[in-house]
Amino acid sequence: MGDIQRHVIGVVDWAGGSLPLYTQATANTRLVGLEIAYLIKKLTEYKGHRAEDVHLIGHSLGAHTAGYAAERTPGLGRITGLDPAEPYFQGMDPVVRLDPSDAALVDVIHTDGRSVFRLEIPGYGMSHACGHLDFYPNNCKEQPGCALSQEGAATIPLTLIKDGIEEASRVLLACNHIRAIKLFIDSINGKCPYVGK
Repeated sequence: MGDIQRHVIGVVDWAGGSLPLYTQATANTRLVGLEIAYLIKKLTEYKGHRAEDVHLIGHSLGAHTAGYAAERTPGLGRITGLDPAEPYFQGMDPVVRLDPSDAALVDVIHTDGRSVFRLEIPGYGMSHACGHLDFYPNNCKEQPGCALSQEGAATIPLTLIKDGIEEASRVLLACNHIRAIKLFIDSINGKCPYVGK
């Protein structure tokens, strides 16, 4: 019958560790990365999975968490960083952030790299390259539908009524940051291929 390829899909729910103060959540990324590395090691030992077949996908702090997991997982196959978090990581040594040495392939989508130094509302995501392939949709700044003056902003009052003030503020403040997730999913499920230059 041939060799059947096995796929393991998992989701790491570290909401308890990512919800406190941002400084504490940043510190928790190391511990969560160690736990993920331990899981990969056990899957390798007991189930015959190979590290080179593992693909970690992380958004914001999760992108750096994937990098920490890779630190303890020699030969990791791939990491996809979805708008890696900027505060406490931008401009830092590669040992404390996602970087190309973390896996055989590190691809990154940057969607919220607005600079503090340009008198803009600062973004949540890194703007400098941290992968083998770094993508900067819309120059890593204002994503379509995220500005208050754009058409998509009309959904914020509807979100406020439907889901409450917390979700509406998340949509408004983190719209550009969250867009990396939507772009990644669309790149897999969409019928129109993305073109980069």
